[in-house]
Amino acid sequence: MHNLLLRRVRVALSCSLVLASTACQALGQDHSTWRDYGGAPDGAQYSSLTQVNRTNVGKLQRVWTLPTGDDVNYVFNPLVVGHTAYVMTHNKSIVAVDATTGRELWTHSFQAKTPLITTRGLNYWQSADGKDRRLVLAVDNALQELNADTGASITSFGQGGRVDLKASLGRDASKLALVQSYNPGKVYKDLLILGSATNEEYTSGPGDIRAYNVLTGALAWTFHTVPHPGEVGYDT
Repeated sequence: MHNLLLRRVRVALSCSLVLASTACQALGQDHSTWRDYGGAPDGAQYSSLTQVNRTNVGKLQRVWTLPTGDDVNYVFNPLVVGHTAYVMTHNKSIVAVDATTGRELWTHSFQAKTPLITTRGLNYWQSADGKDRRLVLAVDNALQELNADTGASITSFGQGGRVDLKASLGRDASKLALVQSYNPGKVYKDLLILGSATNEEYTSGPGDIRAYNVLTGALAWTFHTVPHPGEVGYDT
């Protein structure tokens, strides 16, 4: 059983690497922006920009700061799209900031006093013509989307703007604890490919890898880390 689980974990990791590699190839391995968690679809945390280098990095000076206004220890990876930076601050709100001046453009606060938000980052998606631009993130075990231009919730996504991540796991959703991952997942074309938390309590979810349609919130496919009837490994 132990060896079988290890094999399935290796398969899941291989699938994730293949998906990331495919996404990078589709986007031309562009490392000149920071529109994804970790910089680019491959999460390499690498920038190909050359204006700042080893000869002048010591001359950098602070241009602006953004006070968080709280005592939260943030580990959030901001995104930068064009001249706008998207950060988490102000008691776990999502804030759009002019990356040149630091001026706040909009703030989206969540209903819960202390919302459970995917702490490490969020996802950015835009349509082919660039007119539809969205931020995708998980809050309190549900996917949500914000209009990247205004910060308003996109209520046409899922059911009233929410996609329940406890659903479609083959378990009693009312008995599940945390299922959203600390990582934001990856956007590939019109899909958000998302992992699940794998905790150690009896109320933990199975850790499935799932893909959701970015426009509708519909579940596109699921990779079951614990095989279901008819799937490879179920009989063992």
